[in-house]
Amino acid sequence: GGDKREGQTLGITVCPMRCVDTAEKTGKIVVCRDLGLSREVEKLRELDAMKDDFLSLITHELRTPLTSIMAYSEAMMLDETVENIPREWQEYIGVINSEGKRLCHLIDDTLDITRMRSGKMCYTFSEEDPNEIVGSAIMTYNSEIESKRLHLDLNLDEEIGQCRLIPERFLQAVKILVSNAVRYTNPDGRITISTKREAPSSGSDFPTLLLTVRDTGIGIAPENFERIFGDFEILEKVKHHTTGMGLSLAVCKQIIENGHKGSIWVESELNKGSSFFVRIPIK
Repeated sequence: GGDKREGQTLGITVCPMRCVDTAEKTGKIVVCRDLGLSREVEKLRELDAMKDDFLSLITHELRTPLTSIMAYSEAMMLDETVENIPREWQEYIGVINSEGKRLCHLIDDTLDITRMRSGKMCYTFSEEDPNEIVGSAIMTYNSEIESKRLHLDLNLDEEIGQCRLIPERFLQAVKILVSNAVRYTNPDGRITISTKREAPSSGSDFPTLLLTVRDTGIGIAPENFERIFGDFEILEKVKHHTTGMGLSLAVCKQIIENGHKGSIWVESELNKGSSFFVRIPIK
């Protein structure tokens, strides 16, 4: 009695209905499936897989020439004769090097997200001190923190002990959160990083680690709280942001949710700052 498409293919399954008490047959259940729709879904999955393979191939191909560009630009910057090069040319070399680093980060993020999406990322857990990992992440951005005169507050739970983590991936996630806090906080602003060991909640047998990264930066509008964790989300398209984050937060989300089986979320207010929260089981 409904609309019919010419050439439509249906899959039909028939199952008997039985009485619960007597097991006597009382009727039949007929299920009709639109196989055309199933095939379309399968085709979309194939296209998605092709997209991941294409991204992986392209990023691998980009890495080789980019490595050469980075090596030559760094060699020129370290060469003693660079002082004899006109200042304008020195600036050009510096731009080549800094933009090359930015492309390297984008390539690494793209490779990571495609591996994670396809289930090809290998995760190895070990017992680690999360406070030490947080300290290592902060050291990476000490120069930027000092140059912007940012105030850094650390509230690290000394009783947190050893936690079951994927050390290199957890470090990567913390670096992403610290990097964004530094990038989007104006000079003389404040960044607060804290860790806390939480007792098992109702319905859970495991304690959790709560990591919080707060800043007094430019903030994020509420309608963009979920958007910023999307693939290839560039925050320069979002009002009140000036530079792009690319895939960084999408990678961070994959590490926390798929790798550590935890959760990540943000609370923020425009022009007042943002707070990123990470909660993961640690046993």
